Amino acid sequence: GAATYADRIANVGYAQAAFALDTLATAQFPSPFVWIDVEPRAERRWSRTTANNQALIQGALRAAADRGIGSGIYTYALAWRQITGGMTLDVPLWAPGHSRARTFAGKMRQTIDSCSRVGFTGGPLVMTQWVWRNRDHNVTCPAIESVTTPLWVRLGTGSA
Repeated sequence: GAATYADRIANVGYAQAAFALDTLATAQFPSPFVWIDVEPRAERRWSRTTANNQALIQGALRAAADRGIGSGIYTYALAWRQITGGMTLDVPLWAPGHSRARTFAGKMRQTIDSCSRVGFTGGPLVMTQWVWRNRDHNVTCPAIESVTTPLWVRLGTGSA
C-alpha cells in the first residue's frame, strides 16, 4: 500500500532490494540468501527517523521473501539501536564479535565465544566476525542450525 508515509518508504526498500535481487538473477548469480547491511555510511545516510528506517528494512526483507530468498541482518548493536531504535525482527543476525585479543587465535576464540550472546535484533545470532590485519574473518554459530534457507550455493566446478 501507499496510504501512509511509512508505506511509501517500505515500498522504496522493497524496490531497492527487488532491483538488486533481480539484477543478480539476470546475471545468473544464484543467491538463496542475502544480508541487509544496517550500518551508518557517509555515502548512504539513513533517515534520522527510526520509523522510516524500520519501514525501509521491512520492505527490503519483504522483497527477498517474495522472491523465495532468505534474508538476515548484518549490523552491530549500537548501529542497530541508532538506526532502528532497537526494532525486533525474527530473522538471522550476523554481527561482529567482541574481542580485545592481540593474536589471531585469541580474536578467533573470543569471537567464537560471542556466539553465546543473544541476538540483539530479536533473531538468532548465526554468524559472527572479527578483523585481523584488515581482513574480515567469520565463523558460524550453533544457532545457524535454526536457519532453514540455504545460506549459499556451491558454484559449478566443471572445467572451462
